[in-house]
Amino acid sequence: MERKRILFITPPYHCGVVEVAGRWIPLTFVYLAGAARDAGFEPIVYDAMTLRETHEDIIKRIEDVRPDIVATTAITSTTPDALQILENTKKINPSIRTIIGGVHPTFMFDEVLRSGVVDYVVRGEGEATMKELLLTLVH
Repeated sequence: MERKRILFITPPYHCGVVEVAGRWIPLTFVYLAGAARDAGFEPIVYDAMTLRETHEDIIKRIEDVRPDIVATTAITSTTPDALQILENTKKINPSIRTIIGGVHPTFMFDEVLRSGVVDYVVRGEGEATMKELLLTLVH
């Protein structure tokens, strides 16, 4: 049986300050990828921010990977880009499940869910919650 794929995408947010800090691996997604693997998923981490990808690049990646789930993260300043990723995901294939986590969705979950493109919000520390959610989704 083929394992389900979850594609973790960092929003392609650029403001100048991020670039000064340098490039770094999205550690949160490394932890979440481990939780996804423990739940039987094939995790793929796509750091669109560090790669300086556009939303068009992200659309192509989603089409190429054909994930069962797309997950992203957001702080307040990256929320528009994160929601754009999930909106584009639903345009590609409405049956792809979408998940968002991070500081902004944790506190503004009602607003994020009202966007109409988010299936699940992971609030707070996501490692344990993500594994439980993914196990629930496959059964």
